[in-house]
Amino acid sequence: MQTLTEPASVASSETAEIALPIVGMTCASCVNRIDRFLRKADGVSEVSVNLATESATIRYLPELTGAADLARVISNAGYEVPAAALDLAGRANEGEREAAREAMEATRVAAREREKRALLRDGVGATVFGLVAMAIMLQPWFLISMERINWFLIVPTTIVQFGVGWRFHSRALRALRHGSLTMETLVSLGTTSAWAWSVVITLFHDQLMRIGVPAHATWDAAALILGFVTLGRWLEARAKDASTSAVRSLLALRPESAELLTSADATEGRTVPRTSVIAGDLLLVRPGGRVPVDGVIISGRAAIDESLLTGESAPVERGEGDRVVAGALLTDASLVMRATAVGEGTTLARIVAAVEKAQASKPAIARLADRISEIFVPTIILISILTFVGWYLFGAEPKLVRAVATAIAVLVVACPCAMGLATPTAVIVGMGRGAEAGILVRDAALLESA
Repeated sequence: MQTLTEPASVASSETAEIALPIVGMTCASCVNRIDRFLRKADGVSEVSVNLATESATIRYLPELTGAADLARVISNAGYEVPAAALDLAGRANEGEREAAREAMEATRVAAREREKRALLRDGVGATVFGLVAMAIMLQPWFLISMERINWFLIVPTTIVQFGVGWRFHSRALRALRHGSLTMETLVSLGTTSAWAWSVVITLFHDQLMRIGVPAHATWDAAALILGFVTLGRWLEARAKDASTSAVRSLLALRPESAELLTSADATEGRTVPRTSVIAGDLLLVRPGGRVPVDGVIISGRAAIDESLLTGESAPVERGEGDRVVAGALLTDASLVMRATAVGEGTTLARIVAAVEKAQASKPAIARLADRISEIFVPTIILISILTFVGWYLFGAEPKLVRAVATAIAVLVVACPCAMGLATPTAVIVGMGRGAEAGILVRDAALLESA
């Protein structure tokens, strides 16, 4: 899910652009909220917030605002920008920027892997417990009264509710503090309602039975809802990683080190990190090695595999005076080259940046999803309340039990997360696969109209 706004009051001719990773985005409502806050910030001319990449691309006037100011705006909306991203924005040296970007990306990947493992563990655990609780509550062979079963399940279900479910409850509370309703709000309300209803039935079993309210607890529902939603978030996290890995894998073709020469006729060099190479350095590339940065050949001739850019599998002969690009593979000879572009200035890095910018663009169906999600959560809460009232007033007996169950069901199942994630993920995967095949798409709308 991504949104794009262009306030007409800010000129674009003198603007700068920055891409900031954002921690805490989970749904289309998050995208809309961040977009609204950034749009109101001084000096901002364009905003593109992408759910699948969990980032915001912002065009702004440097004389009016900066990276730290934009990060504070995002923080005021209830989300976070990693400190490493702000550190990266303050670096002018290309090598330092590249090293800082790679370190930040490695940190984000490690954090995503930890989150995926936690989601899978909690999702499986909550689902298994919910199935066991359901079997205990529904099977007559257990030979224990429902009142005793409720006391037996109250402690483990509470642990699941506030252990596994805390990631949803905390985000819902944070959004509420900032005056927003998100998908976490629906999940938190639904599961907490099911858990609280069961607690009331357990604690006041005799009193409720005397007034004709059946002791039908929903321990299994609370646990299963959290289990299924958590497993869904795990699948979403996998989809996000898969959608961005195609493009980022292109940058992985660059070698981590380069062989630096002191003169063009030297036969041995000094191994240095690729990020320390600067324009003008002389480099030796050996057979079977990849070109570390863009450059021009000073001496030597070799067959070079440039399929990462051209898609052509046959190596191309290159010699003195010819240009070579980062990531190209030497097949049969050594070359001495002079670096002409490093870091974000290389052809490969600029292609990846162009593809990532195109991935953040918005087709018409994404704009439709934006408009729907903006009013979706409050609408669902209202429908849930009306459902409760309708079942309680006009439903069959036991009215209260049926009213609670149906209201909880409305809160939980009505979640547009799939719609909010499917569109940007499809765009990202399509453009990423195209980039791998040498096909560059400048705007997502082209995919929709093709």
